[in-house]
Parts: sequence; structure tokens; C-alpha cells
Amino acid sequence: MMIDIYSRYIVGCQVHARESGELAREFIAQVFATDQIPKVVHADRGPR
Repeated sequence: MMIDIYSRYIVGCQVHARESGELAREFIAQVFATDQIPKVVHADRGPR
């Protein structure tokens, strides 16, 4: 899931059976193609 940090609007979401760099690149490219490209991208994997 990708969330706009200021508005808390969900700008993209996908579910896959596995994680991979290629899936991440495709997801980010898809979100940026439909939404404005941000100046900063922050990754937060949440509490561990």
C-alpha cells in the first residue's frame, strides 16, 4: 500500500503472494503514472 503522508489518502494498493523488487518497481511506476510524483518517498515497514 502507498499512502500520501499529508492527506493520508491511499494512492495505491496491491496484494501478491510474494515480495520482489520487480513487483515493487511495477507498483511504484503504476502509482506515479496515475498520481503526482512525490519529492520524497519514505518506506516504513511498521513495528517489528
